[in-house]
Amino acid sequence: MIPTALHTDLSARPPRSPREALGGFVIAARMLDKARADILGTSGEYNFYPCG
Repeated sequence: MIPTALHTDLSARPPRSPREALGGFVIAARMLDKARADILGTSGEYNFYPCG
């Protein structure tokens, strides 16, 4: 079982804003959301690479 705080389901909601800071770093929270969703297989239809 994965704790709710660590579970990011991008098929239900988008990742956090790239302007939201985590530990003083902007974009870190968004990167973490994307990485967790990819590892857990819950990225859904979310497009990680919009330029391609």
